[in-house]
Amino acid sequence: MRLHIFAMLMIWGGYLSAQTSANHALAAEAELITLADLQLGSEWIQHRVVVPEAELSCFQRPGEGATLLLIPGTFSDSRIFALTVRHLNPKLNLIIIENRGLGGSWPPPEKSSIERCAEDALAVMDALKVDLFYASGHSLGGMIALELGQREPDRVQGIVSIEGWTTASAAALAFQGDMKSTLSPAQLDILAAYRKDVLRRWSDEQIKMFGSIWRQWDGSAFLDATTLPILELYGMHRAIHLLNVFQADGGPCVRYQSDRG
Repeated sequence: MRLHIFAMLMIWGGYLSAQTSANHALAAEAELITLADLQLGSEWIQHRVVVPEAELSCFQRPGEGATLLLIPGTFSDSRIFALTVRHLNPKLNLIIIENRGLGGSWPPPEKSSIERCAEDALAVMDALKVDLFYASGHSLGGMIALELGQREPDRVQGIVSIEGWTTASAAALAFQGDMKSTLSPAQLDILAAYRKDVLRRWSDEQIKMFGSIWRQWDGSAFLDATTLPILELYGMHRAIHLLNVFQADGGPCVRYQSDRG
């Protein structure tokens, strides 16, 4: 257990340190990025995996170290991690999966769930012949990562959930409907352009269905019972929200705070 926790800290520690020392520079960079900047480098290899009713796309940056699976959030593809992966240890074997209908995965699902997304992720890892791995994701991706730990506790060595809610009620209590007020107008513009690009081939019915699956999942029982090391990261701009998150999700926690508060 201690070995796994140390490994998780090694995986993310460098990224957190880089973020702390370069927060203001990264904030300035975020003001200047365009959709063209959200691209993975030439070192990434795309794989395609056929599953029932779809073909899944994933990208791999091969490395000799531990395998880290990254799962994008709702209505996001591999590009959402383009800036983040530049700060991760180059020895990591990184894999980014794209959920159905997003990026190179097609078509969009008519029906979906976090459980089905986890099944797809496992199909990709099986196809790539990856046995042991760390699972990480943002938002919906963080919830999928937790579901992977619940399904395959002997394969998943640890979980890094970035604002991956245990339940929909936890998100409501933490942010009280306010998840975007810290974004600048420029950041909101790039987010809107990105979302429009990602969903350009989706129907309104598909968007409504997939956008609601996170509300139907509850990982509370898993978090209460698991012995897997889990690191949950949240970006908050109000102290009361931080308190609410830990009250809502429960369990012991260690607070990490950057120099931006």
